[in-house]
Amino acid sequence: MVYEFNSEDFNYEKIKNISMPLTLDTSTFSTIRQVCKETQRYSRMVSVIGDIGFGKSTALRYYANSHENVYYFNMEGAMTAKMFYGAILEVIGFKNIHPEKNSFNLIKSVVYYLKNTPGKHLLIIDECGRMNHTEMIYMHDLRDAVSDIAGIIFSAPDYFHLELLRDAKKNLKGIPEFLSRINSWIYVPAPSYEEKYALCQARGVINPNLIKAICKDPKYKNFRDLSSKLEELGIEAVRRAEGLSGE
Repeated sequence: MVYEFNSEDFNYEKIKNISMPLTLDTSTFSTIRQVCKETQRYSRMVSVIGDIGFGKSTALRYYANSHENVYYFNMEGAMTAKMFYGAILEVIGFKNIHPEKNSFNLIKSVVYYLKNTPGKHLLIIDECGRMNHTEMIYMHDLRDAVSDIAGIIFSAPDYFHLELLRDAKKNLKGIPEFLSRINSWIYVPAPSYEEKYALCQARGVINPNLIKAICKDPKYKNFRDLSSKLEELGIEAVRRAEGLSGE
């Protein structure tokens, strides 16, 4: 997209807040909100699938921050199973009640906390494409122990499902059992043109022709790439405005 900068294309009050968190009521946001609600209420195990930048993490974090007994955890690729379940304990705000810090005892501590805390719970594990084989096998024990009191959501790109199906077909140890415990696979769509248009407006772009050009550009097909472009434009707008005003 070739663009000749024009200061009148921007709302500077919004541009100055370009780095502030923003939540739009997109179709993905609405879908994930409903999925979280039902997964927690009925203690289900569900996987939310969608490409990077579709808004999954934003919606999941928002739900976790606005509801009781909901725990959001972002998976990291370098984690061992022991580190993984230890980190889950930290997220729920509880300590290992057993003298040894092995994966088995860490899972027992997670189960103990969930079973002894009133209400239904929801554990959200984001970036599940980074989960390794051992972490998935141990998830059997956690799921079976809390299936009446806690729901679990796995969030990942498409390849998470595809790799699980491939490994299950190979009859890789523990994978068919893990796969069978997932009650539903929820696929979320790419941002629509209207949703991208709304994000541009919310971030301070007011020229409709500029917004249309950005939204139709194939380089900005998801919210992550689009947000980066809008931040770039916003920084440039503020820089020019401050330069013109002599501040």
